[in-house]
Amino acid sequence: MIRGRPLGGPFITTTTKNNNMTTIIEIGERKHPIRFGFNALREFSRMTGTTLAQLENLGDDMTLDQAITLMFCGFKDGARKEKAPFRYDVADVADWIDEDEELIEKAFAVFEEQFSSGSEKK
Repeated sequence: MIRGRPLGGPFITTTTKNNNMTTIIEIGERKHPIRFGFNALREFSRMTGTTLAQLENLGDDMTLDQAITLMFCGFKDGARKEKAPFRYDVADVADWIDEDEELIEKAFAVFEEQFSSGSEKK
């Protein structure tokens, strides 16, 4: 990562408000907050039928549809925490990947960062 830009890609910043970590990812000219809190996981579980036990191994053997759905849930929850409007669906997130082929890698780096910092607090 160079100056907040993984491999020269869009700028990624992390903001903390009331101990709620939200990361901002630029996709083209747009900035989107992303957050993988329990609400995002709840929504992902509801949308995919993933059980609580399966969430422990999230990322292992994940399909592309599951990956994009998890990203959607993260972006949706990030907007909710930032009190920003969110008028997108899973297909829109897939279109964002067409705009930025490294978006999956960047979103999952945020996922790992947010979960590793959450487990360190325990």
